[in-house]
Amino acid sequence: DLERELGDKQASAQLLEREVTDGRRRCTELEEELDQVNKEMGEARVSASFKWHVEFSFFS
Repeated sequence: DLERELGDKQASAQLLEREVTDGRRRCTELEEELDQVNKEMGEARVSASFKWHVEFSFFS
């Protein structure tokens, strides 16, 4: 009975470890996606700022 309980707890521990590993992997993936979105937003801001500057200069 104790051996079965120990086996169940070990199986639960392994499952939790797998979930933690998967969660960490997903967190890393989301951080990479966020970095990419922030990079693209920064590039869009620079592009819009440059476009505004060019248009403003053209009409001045």
